Amino acid sequence: MWTTSPSSNLQARLAWWAKRGVGVVFDALHGVDTCVGAAAEKLEITSVNREKGIAYDTCPWSTLRRSMRLASLQAEGFTFVDVGCGKGKVLLSAMVLPFKRIVGVEYSDHLSRVAKRNIVSARSLRRRCSSVEIICTDAVEYLIPDEPTIFFFANPFTYDVMEIVLGNIVNSYAKTSRPIYLLFYRASSIMRQINGFLRTRSGGRAHRLISTNLGPRSLNIFALPDLFMTDDHLELAVDEGRAAWRQQRTRSDCPYYDDAGREAWPEGFDEAFLASLVDERFP
Repeated sequence: MWTTSPSSNLQARLAWWAKRGVGVVFDALHGVDTCVGAAAEKLEITSVNREKGIAYDTCPWSTLRRSMRLASLQAEGFTFVDVGCGKGKVLLSAMVLPFKRIVGVEYSDHLSRVAKRNIVSARSLRRRCSSVEIICTDAVEYLIPDEPTIFFFANPFTYDVMEIVLGNIVNSYAKTSRPIYLLFYRASSIMRQINGFLRTRSGGRAHRLISTNLGPRSLNIFALPDLFMTDDHLELAVDEGRAAWRQQRTRSDCPYYDDAGREAWPEGFDEAFLASLVDERFP
């Protein structure tokens, strides 16, 4: 029978308290409430998917900015949607970026109310986006915006719900082509299923830009490209993606040359993929 050692338990408890301490300081500094604390019975969830949600947990303040930097994503012209936003800490970090608008989707009435209060009361933040909305609804019922969008998922629910939500996103993309990016944070347990579903459902258009770790947590970023971009825009997107990947791969734990001395690009992000996009744009 496998058991954890006393030292492992102690390290886990110390890490939890350290994270808790950082969260308390953050909340006090900015006049918000983002720490974990509500009991399940106080969440006020009426959705039929109540039992399929993953317990609320906060993300480090730098998670969104670091994720976007790794994939060379720009906030300008994009709507940002945090699916399962909880108390809205990631939304607060999005507010300091120049997004077109920001949306938080949360199915807990209690967490939605806290997120709304946080958006209004947050202080000592340089707000660069003033259009922020919290929508209290089940993610499967959320109407996908018909505009360039960056979606953020911090492991909010089980895979069966995730598949429905991703299906809604891909269906919307199929009706109206526009750039869509999907950021998955600490969702490693269902990443294989997500990767397979996106590639199959999108007809091969979805491709993974980034697969790495931010600290101890996994980060995967997928793109659904705008098929009506010009050749110049396509080439620029590829160049920026490669530059960001090369920078990430220069870390000592992740060299960007394979064993044969060839440059190693993210899965699906190569000349063949670029050529396929050009062929679709100019058949």
